[in-house]
Amino acid sequence: MSQITEAKRQNAMFHVSVIYDSEADKWVGVCDALPVATEADTWDELVERFWAIAPEIAQANKPGIDVGTMRLRFEYEDCALDHQHALV
Repeated sequence: MSQITEAKRQNAMFHVSVIYDSEADKWVGVCDALPVATEADTWDELVERFWAIAPEIAQANKPGIDVGTMRLRFEYEDCALDHQHALV
């Protein structure tokens, strides 16, 4: 295995899209690349929950991933439609 391929395996980063669902009063995180989707009452609980399940799912769906060095990037997405009442 090449050094570049080995480095990519060891430094795998996955992007987690996060939204706040105001109707459900939940934080929702989705990572299509793993795939993982989960929700929680708070941002901190969402991050903790994601880390609790992501390594196992990564091992099952991404053979060769070193879960000991994998990284997750949580990106919060917001939409003007969610703030429509504030814009009026």
